[in-house]
Amino acid sequence: MRKFILVLLLFNGIVTNAQPTPQEAQALTTAEVDRAAQLYSELLSSRTSQEKDKAGMELLTRLNRKDVPTALINEQEWHDWVAKNLFSTKFKSVAEADALRAENLRLTKQLVLENKEFFDLVAKASQAQIVQIMGKRKFALPDVK
Repeated sequence: MRKFILVLLLFNGIVTNAQPTPQEAQALTTAEVDRAAQLYSELLSSRTSQEKDKAGMELLTRLNRKDVPTALINEQEWHDWVAKNLFSTKFKSVAEADALRAENLRLTKQLVLENKEFFDLVAKASQAQIVQIMGKRKFALPDVK
């Protein structure tokens, strides 16, 4: 799916079957990979993660499978797109869509803040290590500046 949707579905989906190769440089030590895997397990069971997953699925459902352009990263572009395409979504109003997007972003930021050690480790990990840490789940580091 598009970049915007990947951010909203931070922990949903399936990763390609990437396997570590001997040529691939390992960015984390074995102990760091083990620690990241433990932190990931804790993250997934957290209340914030569960709320984020629920809000992300609600947003996708209400978009009614409408293809959202990748450029809809900033708030104004999102707002304008929803206003133009409201009829083809399940939102009752633009304000409702804006509020659900804002809630998704709030939960994403909260998830990152609550799991700083995990995100710091994953930011340094190779692709193969990310697959090792998270199994077959898709992952995109959110930009929460």
